[in-house]
Amino acid sequence: MIKHTPWVQDPIQIPKAIEDMVHQMLLDQKAAGKYEYSTALDQSHIFAVAKPKGGIHLVADVQELNKVTA
Repeated sequence: MIKHTPWVQDPIQIPKAIEDMVHQMLLDQKAAGKYEYSTALDQSHIFAVAKPKGGIHLVADVQELNKVTA
């Protein structure tokens, strides 16, 4: 990792209409081992994108992380 100043990005607001669905998806993915709780100083966005045939897809925005990793 390249020496850098840690960042905290402002959260991307999830629309209230899908908030419960996104929350459940995050809990399911955490239970499956994809995500875990962290106390790291660097924090990136996770946001939801509508799928063309219905449902939603969670996207982790790791652009800032990619800038400081080799």
